[in-house]
Amino acid sequence: MKKKIVGILILMGSLIAQSNAQRRTPTELELYDSLVARGFCAPDVVWRIAIWETGHLKSNLCVNHNNLFGIRLNSREYRHFNSWLDCLDYMDDLWNRRYDQFVELGLGGDEYYFLQWWGYKSGHSLHPSEAYYVSKIKSIRLPEPYRWVPPIDDDIDE
Repeated sequence: MKKKIVGILILMGSLIAQSNAQRRTPTELELYDSLVARGFCAPDVVWRIAIWETGHLKSNLCVNHNNLFGIRLNSREYRHFNSWLDCLDYMDDLWNRRYDQFVELGLGGDEYYFLQWWGYKSGHSLHPSEAYYVSKIKSIRLPEPYRWVPPIDDDIDE
């Protein structure tokens, strides 16, 4: 009987933790880890888009409506999501559908070229072109544990 109660309490704790994670805005590190865990191709690019679009996860759209990517419902309204995890699911589907088209066309290039091909953010007043948008998101540094640091070469003669 005690084992069943302990098991139920552990399960409830896990469900409560997941529910709390859905209700609040993630940290930058939690977001990056979630992108990796969900298997996003190019999690660094998708993470940079979220950071740029939300002002480091602080925008009203992000905090109050769980929209991490500035995803629009139509030309005048933004999408609202029940949780930031729902927003990740939506972006995963959207990204994969467009990326599959990109690959099927046999276009070469990295994920940033893909964004330009896609036309991601074209015509937005703050992002006058895809090239401008790409240059801005490329300049955003990954969260601390994921930053690449060049190795120190101890064999250099001074």
